[in-house]
Amino acid sequence: MKWWKYSFGGLTNRPVQNLLDGAAEASLPSAYQQYLQTLPYYHPPTQVYRRVGAALFLMFWVPIVILMERITHATLRSDGRVPYFVLRLVRVAELGM
Repeated sequence: MKWWKYSFGGLTNRPVQNLLDGAAEASLPSAYQQYLQTLPYYHPPTQVYRRVGAALFLMFWVPIVILMERITHATLRSDGRVPYFVLRLVRVAELGM
């Protein structure tokens, strides 16, 4: 059993296709091209409940992430650092995801 059969991540179809096309154009060995064809790629959800779940996730978290970016940008110091409380605030928001 391959390790990626249980993985939910991976490249989307477009980069995988670019890899395959590039391998063919570069005349790489056919064994390697066959290996590239076995690599998994991400399939977006098609079930309604998963799409609804993804939409709800984004509806909740996108405004929070935008707010964290604005706070970080507004409190950015000249040395490229932010105050400690901003760092903690962003970390808590990340952990909440």
